[in-house]
Amino acid sequence: LEMKGLSKLKIAAIAMLGAAAGGFIYYSYRKKAKREQARMDEEKREQNTKEVEKAKIVAVLEDISIESASIFSYYSKLMKAVQDDQSSHPNYKELVKSEYLTSMEQTLQELTRTKIIAHGFSLEDF
Repeated sequence: LEMKGLSKLKIAAIAMLGAAAGGFIYYSYRKKAKREQARMDEEKREQNTKEVEKAKIVAVLEDISIESASIFSYYSKLMKAVQDDQSSHPNYKELVKSEYLTSMEQTLQELTRTKIIAHGFSLEDF
């Protein structure tokens, strides 16, 4: 380069500008990469939080389902016993079955409320 008329001072200045530009580009790239990594980490945390919430909801529903089956079985046996009773009047049987259904519905609603709260949720979450 010295033969083309550039002095050592000009060559040094060009080298310093090149180094400064390279440093700036590297710094900008690293800064952008760190921001991107932080964004990806935040997305992963949000996804993990959603997965945990889903697992909690599934646990509530499984808990309710298991106990609901037991309650339903109990009331089904009561209604079958009333239906099989030959000595009762048909209107009485219908009245008793209606009362059992109402009682079963109330029991299931209370069970659901209790399980939702027991698992740390509010009723508004469901």
